[in-house]
Amino acid sequence: MGGKSSLVKEYSQSGLRKFEKNFTYVKSLNDERFGQIYLFSENSTKKFIALSDKICTNHEKVDTIKGLINFHSNIQHDNLLRLIGYTRREEESLCSSKDVFTLFFEWFEHDLKQELEERVARKVRMLI
Repeated sequence: MGGKSSLVKEYSQSGLRKFEKNFTYVKSLNDERFGQIYLFSENSTKKFIALSDKICTNHEKVDTIKGLINFHSNIQHDNLLRLIGYTRREEESLCSSKDVFTLFFEWFEHDLKQELEERVARKVRMLI
């Protein structure tokens, strides 16, 4: 926390173009924790990134999302999904405006058996 700089990055339009070039859309999911997400796979490593849109129609919601981003930027733990970055854009219609935050999270396809086997293998390698 203290003087530590945030690891979460706000992506620019050029950063989004780079993302679109390096990632492939996999599928859409309705996740209990994040709501509607869009899953992408990195072309070279096959690692997954999940995109989640948060729509804010007033300043309180904008402050809440900024707080969420700040909170996630200060947390690093093996058992938590890491917030990698976000974008923010304003959309205006005839009688209202809204801010749309797109959050970029690392994502894992959860297979408990595989995860446990990998953890055991890592511990065995550490003991040898």
